[in-house]
Amino acid sequence: MDDSAFLAALQLGDSLFPSGAFAQSNGLETLVVLPLIVAFGAIWGATGAAVAMLAGTCAFAVMWVVIFMRIRPEDVGQPTPLAEALADEGIEAGALAR
Repeated sequence: MDDSAFLAALQLGDSLFPSGAFAQSNGLETLVVLPLIVAFGAIWGATGAAVAMLAGTCAFAVMWVVIFMRIRPEDVGQPTPLAEALADEGIEAGALAR
């Protein structure tokens, strides 16, 4: 794999998996799971807690389907040439080192 293809893959990963989406999906899962574990666990014990975990996992999966459906082709930009990206990184690193 040449450097430009590798950089393009990294940039595609950054655009498809924004860090805020992880916080949203995990937060939603937590909001669903915690109350349901208490409620279902009190009623049905370990089976109820397992059902609560299943409901949380389903909420997590639905959230990711929504996130992926919202990605439009124009959201993914053209990859920056590797030399330009490395030069930008070097400039940023030099500024931070001062």
